[in-house]
Amino acid sequence: MIIKEIGGYSYISHENIRTAFLEASCIQKEEGRVDVDMNDFSFLNLLAYCYFKHSKYYESDLAYVVEIFEFDEELIKLYKDEDCVFIFLTYSDLKTDEFYENIRKYAKENDWTTIEPSYRLKSYCETFIEENKDYADYAKKNNMWQVDVSKNKLQVLKDTLEKIKDVCTYEE
Repeated sequence: MIIKEIGGYSYISHENIRTAFLEASCIQKEEGRVDVDMNDFSFLNLLAYCYFKHSKYYESDLAYVVEIFEFDEELIKLYKDEDCVFIFLTYSDLKTDEFYENIRKYAKENDWTTIEPSYRLKSYCETFIEENKDYADYAKKNNMWQVDVSKNKLQVLKDTLEKIKDVCTYEE
C-alpha cells in the first residue's frame, strides 16, 4: 500500500530475498557448489539489510520499505543507524484459533499454508501470536511505532498509511 499510494519507494522483503537466494542456491547446487539453509532467517534478514544498504547507496533518491520476517534486535540496531522509521505490524490482539481460521479462510492456492497439516499450522500460529506479543512489547519499551492489525486490518492499514504520509513528507 505504501509503494502504491505514495510512490518513490522500493520494497525489500525477506521472502523476495529468500526466493532469489533459493534460485541462486539451486544453480550453485547444479554446479556442485554451496548448500544453503533457506530456513536460516537471521541470515536472510542480514542479506536483506545488505541489499538495502547497497541499494540505498546506489539509489539514494529512493526510500525503502523493508519487511523483516523474523525479529532480530541486532538487525534493528543496524537499520536504526540508517535513520529508518520502524513500524511493527503485529497480530498481538488475535487469538491463535482466530489466526488459524483467517489463514485457512484467506489462503491463496499457492500459499505455503495450504500444504501444511492442521496440527503443524496451528502450532505455527500459536508461536506467531506469542512472538507478536513480544514484538509489541519491544516496540512499546523502545518507543517505536507498533500497529496491531488483528482486527479491521484494512482500515488499520489505511490509517497507518495516512500517518506514514505525514511522517515521510518532512523531507520535501
